[in-house]
Amino acid sequence: MPLSLWPWLIRLLKKRNKNEEEAKRQEEANREANQLFEQVDQLVSKNQFEPAQKTLREALALMPDLDVADTWNNICRQGSLNNQAAEVLAACDEAVRLSPYWQYIDSRGLARALTSNMQGAIEDFQTVVELASQEAANAAEYDVDYSTYLTGIVEKRQHWLDELKAGRNPFTAEVLEDLRSE
Repeated sequence: MPLSLWPWLIRLLKKRNKNEEEAKRQEEANREANQLFEQVDQLVSKNQFEPAQKTLREALALMPDLDVADTWNNICRQGSLNNQAAEVLAACDEAVRLSPYWQYIDSRGLARALTSNMQGAIEDFQTVVELASQEAANAAEYDVDYSTYLTGIVEKRQHWLDELKAGRNPFTAEVLEDLRSE
């Protein structure tokens, strides 16, 4: 091999080694992040919502591009239904920020109501009624069962909205129990 090619070959080999090292580091970070995500699920199932949020942030530091809105919403919803709404409000906001689906807004509305932020709850449930009504109308053409389910959700949320606007908190122990099985 001509001597003039040696510097090029050495640079190529060094670059290849760096790429392999970076791939190994990324693989290890992915493995560690996956373990952290499993821990989040375990913590939520044990009603340990503050540690779950901390662990989820640690996982996101390793894999920042993951779509975790559903995980934030799960923390929000489960925390709210287990008397820890104040502790999970940040998770609720994060879920809605990442993906403003009506289900996530619904969870945040519940957390807001349970923490006496009635105006925020009213705003959220009004949005839920609008979005879920649109989705129910669209679903009526292709999935009658889902449309019917959504119509029930809309009716229930509209009742909550009416109660909140009247200055009453609709979230009795019975309602919360019903939500746990929803």
